[in-house]
Amino acid sequence: MTILANNDLDCSCENNDLYVWLLNQKTPNVNIIEVYCSQTGISISSHISTFDSFSYDCKLKHYIRLLGLISIPVSVAICAVFYHRHYPNILRLRRIRRQLKDFAEENVAPQQHFLLYFAYSFTDSETVLHTIFPELEAKLQRELNVADKLVCISDRDFDVGTSISDEIIRAVSSCTAVLFVISKEFASSRWCEFESEIAIYQQKPIIIVVLEQIKIKSFPTSLRKYVTNGQG
Repeated sequence: MTILANNDLDCSCENNDLYVWLLNQKTPNVNIIEVYCSQTGISISSHISTFDSFSYDCKLKHYIRLLGLISIPVSVAICAVFYHRHYPNILRLRRIRRQLKDFAEENVAPQQHFLLYFAYSFTDSETVLHTIFPELEAKLQRELNVADKLVCISDRDFDVGTSISDEIIRAVSSCTAVLFVISKEFASSRWCEFESEIAIYQQKPIIIVVLEQIKIKSFPTSLRKYVTNGQG
């Protein structure tokens, strides 16, 4: 017979296997009646009714730790894929910011209220308003050390109740340069075509950012030469 009487057992998840073995003994060769948990002072045999809950809690803690260990490399991998996919756009935005900073320091006239006018399709508003625009304007403000609005966008700066065509003409006129966010939706929008015609008519410097793969022949007619000839 194995006598375990008067021995204290650490009833924690680390000793869960031993705990399971003791509670599953069906032979009189092992006496667990007087084996006590050191944490509670209660006999092991008295814990049989709560064993399922105890074992479940131990397994749950183990799975949580395992999930934490797995989630770290998975998160790193996701971040790496995202960064790799968007790295060209990040570089492009950095280059645009540097060029705009240099251009602004040399060319912004007092009567012009904005450094840049953003021309984009309404269907691309979420990408522009939550990704490209806030980052670009914030960094331009820091680099130029100004708190004023530097970028004009229709969703924020157009006057409600005024005709769209008048607002486009006013906005383009009040900006030093125009940035076109090109997408398939942009290419099919007559208002975007109008914006490009006004920008060219006013001889504004033009910057082109392409959101997705699109054939040059799908570009607004007035902007095609800026892509094929590398102008702007």
